Amino acid sequence: MRHSARVTPAFFLIGAESPAMFLPENFADEDTKDDFAQTTRLVCIAHAAIACCMVLESWMTCAMLENQNVTFNASRWLCSSRKWP
Repeated sequence: MRHSARVTPAFFLIGAESPAMFLPENFADEDTKDDFAQTTRLVCIAHAAIACCMVLESWMTCAMLENQNVTFNASRWLCSSRKWP
């Protein structure tokens, strides 16, 4: 991910018997994304999941405020302003 700027969608869970990881076959359109989300819910039930984590790629754009320069700091996961009032 560091050099390609993408992440493979994945689902991790800790179940009653052991941890597990699931990957979708493809992630091409809205229907496959919805199917993957629905399948992960069923997998949680089937494995009696104690904890779960879904890894997905997302992008964010911060709005530019009047008289301020707002940027997104990926290392801290927050929006910050360079100019303070």
